[in-house]
Amino acid sequence: FKVIGIDRNVDGNANGKNYRSIRGDISDPSFIDSVFSQFRPDVVVHCAALTKESLFSPINKKCYEQFNTEATETLCKSAAMINPDVFFIFLSTISVYGETVNNHAIKDDAQTNPSSNYAVSKHLAEKALQETFKNQIVKHVEILRLAPVYDKHRLSNIEKRVLAPKRLAYIRFGSGKQRLSILSIHNLVDYICFKLNHIPEAKTFSIHNVCDKKVYSFEQIISVLKKNHTYANPIVIKVPLSWIWVLTRCFGFFFKGKTKWIYSWYDKLAKNFIFDNSTMLASGFTPKYDFEHIFEKGQKVKKNPVRFSEK
Repeated sequence: FKVIGIDRNVDGNANGKNYRSIRGDISDPSFIDSVFSQFRPDVVVHCAALTKESLFSPINKKCYEQFNTEATETLCKSAAMINPDVFFIFLSTISVYGETVNNHAIKDDAQTNPSSNYAVSKHLAEKALQETFKNQIVKHVEILRLAPVYDKHRLSNIEKRVLAPKRLAYIRFGSGKQRLSILSIHNLVDYICFKLNHIPEAKTFSIHNVCDKKVYSFEQIISVLKKNHTYANPIVIKVPLSWIWVLTRCFGFFFKGKTKWIYSWYDKLAKNFIFDNSTMLASGFTPKYDFEHIFEKGQKVKKNPVRFSEK
């Protein structure tokens, strides 16, 4: 593939025969139009997003809508205007389902109930793409709802469920048997490449979950990490879920506008979050990687894992 990478940062050393890095703002329609006019892409893989959400330094809700919702719609329409047959792949999130879940795997068509500004903006982006498809502006849209993504250098989505700040200790919330679907970034890249090699000729609109084949409990995640040199030493502290429930309710009382999101913290630590990836598997794609494979015994990881770009 010949790849044009758009980012807010540019690594000039990364440019090569089949790759070019361009610095730009995806919320700027004129910039997007100029790039698409110049390169006329056959495929757009949209993985940029404003992701960070903090209790004490909140980002305005309109910023999420600007970068996650409006920019997504602009990208899709601009690409389709240049190339009506463009294949638009949007990396969304399982957060759109919210935290009202049960012990069964969540299917692609499950009811959505996003709780955070980030999840709401991604959900609105999905709806905007669906309308764009219904209005016959774009012919091919693939929305991938990703489970928490990880590799050895991007572990924040996993660490916050099993590790104290600064990796000073493991924390086992409740029984530790809560189960979680996760996604290796290597499986994600492989799946996107698989989709690019199987672009349908007919009009298509699809929304489905993407995650590893294996589901892990919090206890299993801790066990795998303890075998790695970097994570071998911290002790395990047991924290009753009742403490987390009381803590989130107290925070929710003082931060009225964030109550739904704050309450979701407890749900994420107390409940199973398992996602049905049968649509992905039915396509013929088989994920090769899992958490144990990525964190083989003896392999070190960085002390400060790199975070995903936020825009």
